[in-house]
Amino acid sequence: MLHQTALQSDPNNSVCPDFTSEIYANLRQIHISEYPGTTEADAVQHLQSSWRIINEADKTAWLSQQALNIENAAELQRRLELDAETAAEKVKSDLEAIRQEDMKKHKAKYLPILDRDVPDQPPILASATALRKLTSGGYFELYYWTNAGLTDAKSMVATTDDDALSFVMQDGATSLVSTAATRDSRGVKADKDLSWDDFCIATPRVVEAMERAGWQREKTQMFAQFWANLRNHQHASAFDSDGLLRKSLLTYQDEVRRSWFTAVASGNTQATFNIARINETLLLTVQRRVEYEYRAAFDKDFFMRVSIFSPALLKSPH
Repeated sequence: MLHQTALQSDPNNSVCPDFTSEIYANLRQIHISEYPGTTEADAVQHLQSSWRIINEADKTAWLSQQALNIENAAELQRRLELDAETAAEKVKSDLEAIRQEDMKKHKAKYLPILDRDVPDQPPILASATALRKLTSGGYFELYYWTNAGLTDAKSMVATTDDDALSFVMQDGATSLVSTAATRDSRGVKADKDLSWDDFCIATPRVVEAMERAGWQREKTQMFAQFWANLRNHQHASAFDSDGLLRKSLLTYQDEVRRSWFTAVASGNTQATFNIARINETLLLTVQRRVEYEYRAAFDKDFFMRVSIFSPALLKSPH
């Protein structure tokens, strides 16, 4: 290469020097010395020819240099645009992540709204705690779908910050739990302590809620059949003056359903079972326990009443 460094100006604008001037006398003399017999005119012509050769080479180098500059500028522009696009995508991704997190925390803000008239009957919606349990596939109490449970849920709508925390005593230790969950759990009854009417009212509502929560169809149908089998069991329509037969059904439902959720949570398929199949042997065991507990409570109450009015009865005979 004739040029190791970049040209600083366009050689097309260069003008051949006046090699006949005094400042180039030494160059002319060097040429005459190297080539004996040549004249001043020959030296000037040689210098002019050499300059034109170098100028033509500079012109070629200038074109290559300009092309390279354009290519480098285009590459730089491409990189700048790529960096800007990457930065924009990063900002977009970060904003989307923030939006997704906000959607998780504030679902009501993003819930699609149907363009339809106000319904004649308001939707039956259980508490947020109940819906979270149902959606996660975990155990939930039927109480949340009783009239009392739905009334509690309605009274708590928009009254408690889901992110607020409260101190709660559990097993002698203090822990922080969600204030909403704490309020939501107050007054919740175990399934076995529900009235028969509450059980019959709640279970169809739970089936609908399971469908809306995306439960597998076969599981939803299994629970629907389970509760229908209990409602249609002979104990449900038998003469039951003390309510122990229905109490047995409620207790059986409570205990078996808890066992079913425990088995599913274990992840062991071999531990699962079809809850819709009523185990009459187990039901009889539950019935006897319910009757025993009822008699024990009755005897205790009777003893307490008698002891109040007849302290002498408590004395051991001599």
